[in-house]
Amino acid sequence: MGLLGGDILVFGRRARGERFTKGFLREVWQVRQEGRLVWGDALHLDGDVGATIDDPACFGGAAACATLILAPFGRDPRGFLDNAREIQSRPAASGLRAGITPTAGLVIARWLASDAALLRRAYCDLARHLRQAAMGLPPRLPALWYV
Repeated sequence: MGLLGGDILVFGRRARGERFTKGFLREVWQVRQEGRLVWGDALHLDGDVGATIDDPACFGGAAACATLILAPFGRDPRGFLDNAREIQSRPAASGLRAGITPTAGLVIARWLASDAALLRRAYCDLARHLRQAAMGLPPRLPALWYV
């Protein structure tokens, strides 16, 4: 069947004047096929997190970032790229940067955004599309998403 998963990290509730500037964040992704690691990624932030988030070579001042991973087992991930890139390019609002690439039999999509709500909408659009296109499931998000 495959795997579709990911997450959104929001660096503080900016509408409330909150910003993640100090602390610790560790996020690790590992995708294994038949017990073999095919892709891994790790994010580690600690100490002066605000400086890292503001650094143009890191997060460029983003309010949020996201990763979406599709493992279309038994199917070529490149077959999903054109439509996925078109969906990612739809939000024409400034402050949203996105990219998608195939690697190790996976499709990896990423976003950085100055507005977490805009990022959430973009993430949802692509997740719904890939759920249907790659997995043959209805183009909706799990009920847990709306809790």
